[in-house]
Amino acid sequence: MGSYQQYGITVGISATFALHSELTGKAGDVSGIILSSTLNSTKNMAFPMHSTSDIDVRNYDTDGAEIQVGVFPKRCDQVTNRPYLISFMLGGACKKQTIPTAADIPFTPNGMIMSDNVQAAIEELDDEKGDNLTNTLSLDPTTMQLGISLRADTNVLSTKSWGLPSAAATYAGLMSRDDKVKLDTVEANAKDDQNASEVPFTPSGSVSATDVQGAIEELDNDIQGIGTNLGYTGAVTQGTVTSDMGSDAIIPLAGPVNAGLFSASEKAKLNSVVVNYMGVYQTKAALDTAHPTGNDGDWAIVLDPAGPAQHYSWDDNSSSWEAVDFAAITGTTNLTYTTNASGGFINSDTGTDALIPLVTT
Repeated sequence: MGSYQQYGITVGISATFALHSELTGKAGDVSGIILSSTLNSTKNMAFPMHSTSDIDVRNYDTDGAEIQVGVFPKRCDQVTNRPYLISFMLGGACKKQTIPTAADIPFTPNGMIMSDNVQAAIEELDDEKGDNLTNTLSLDPTTMQLGISLRADTNVLSTKSWGLPSAAATYAGLMSRDDKVKLDTVEANAKDDQNASEVPFTPSGSVSATDVQGAIEELDNDIQGIGTNLGYTGAVTQGTVTSDMGSDAIIPLAGPVNAGLFSASEKAKLNSVVVNYMGVYQTKAALDTAHPTGNDGDWAIVLDPAGPAQHYSWDDNSSSWEAVDFAAITGTTNLTYTTNASGGFINSDTGTDALIPLVTT
């Protein structure tokens, strides 16, 4: 079923009339609507009205409709005040309307373009725009500028350049040189920083887990709690290093080849050895502070920034550390031997002579 078009029709009424709403009107225009239920045919246009005189229908603005004009007798029921329908014959009022072409539209030539067949001119221009209108795209990689030139035949119509944006986190764009260099260093199928749960694995041995990350974290906690407590047990001939997490280690006594522990018997051999060397000190005051007292035979070295190191020895007579002048006790001693009736003598030019007595019976 087709759609309906509505056409507005206006007719003139010369007599007083009343509309269907029972309102009394006067001579004038009355409008109605015609539906295009049947195209290109003559239609009756009915107005519900009644009048006290004949109705004179005049041909007013009918938008091209042919209205049958004339004087129609009144046909109104004055007793019941029921209006009758009065019909006007309208010829061609429902002509089908089609979309006009350019040739159907009046025009006035303007400028340099004119044609006595507008439709043909428009069709010609439409055909030519695809054949003659071309464009050329170009890209300058150094400036990231995209250029486009529009041409009709050989005449340049316009040229336009746009700066294409670089790609960002929220939209696509051009790749910069720096990003390209970085991208070339990324291996195929590379991924971001992964935790263990994202890494494919194959269970091996007696250790397996569906949550690798969780398993590693659990093992890490266990490792953090691991500790080894060591101990030492001494004995006459050896020492033992004990461990609560593994085997113990035995340390033997020192021997003629390898180092080792100092035995108790060897330590006893040194008990009678007097330790006379007291060490090296930067100043005499440092020596006095470290060893305010001493024993005969104790000695130490005090560094002298202005000269050679100085030797000090403990003097019981003065109860202090005294510098030892080794230069004063250096020199030569000449010995000679003489004899007499009493025996032989060893003579010293720096000290007392020694008598070698005669043998007695």
